[in-house]
Amino acid sequence: FQYAKEANGKYGCELPFNGIKGEALYYHLDCLFSTDEKAPATGRITLTDVTTRRLAEEQQRIAAAAFETQDCIIIADAEKRIVRVNKAFCRITGYRTEEAIGLAFFSSKRYKNELYQELWAAVARDGHWRGELWDKRKTGESFLMAINITAVKDNHGDIGHYVADFIDITKIRRDEEALRIAAAAFQSQESIMVTDTKRVILRVNEAFTRITGYSAEEAIGKTPRLLRS
Repeated sequence: FQYAKEANGKYGCELPFNGIKGEALYYHLDCLFSTDEKAPATGRITLTDVTTRRLAEEQQRIAAAAFETQDCIIIADAEKRIVRVNKAFCRITGYRTEEAIGLAFFSSKRYKNELYQELWAAVARDGHWRGELWDKRKTGESFLMAINITAVKDNHGDIGHYVADFIDITKIRRDEEALRIAAAAFQSQESIMVTDTKRVILRVNEAFTRITGYSAEEAIGKTPRLLRS
């Protein structure tokens, strides 16, 4: 009442409470204070349950924070037209938000017909699809993404939206390919040894052991001077 008295007779705030089972509850408190020279001062307090609104606002804040994750996120409508993207999507693809909205969501023109049919058949059947797809940035540069597509149904059980989250794995796959090529080259018919900057042998291939007669265990930790002995 003191706050209401100091604020021209009216004061309001929201207060947290704990329910019987320990659940969080929120109430809006309205306090009215009135004075009259001909009557004693009166005060009235009204509590309004605003728990549903507060929890909904909290969920929206959490969803907004999750939406701006490092993963690219696309939301499309039931017609598979993009309606929202996050900042990570713009950074990876090069499209601005306003350029992306309205674009087709993984259209059949950009993928082989078999893959396109398999993808959407899985989404319709299972509600989701996970895999790897090649796509193109705004510049035309191709990139590989690990992607998960989920169908979101409305209260009537009909698909209302599609949500996709993906990451760019182009560099990861290229590095893996480079390692496979290097591994194949290492096991060539030519003798190969790998040393550190101090010329200490770290690794040798099968051809090295066959030609020199030294096993890998005998060579590793030594220097190439071993071959002169």
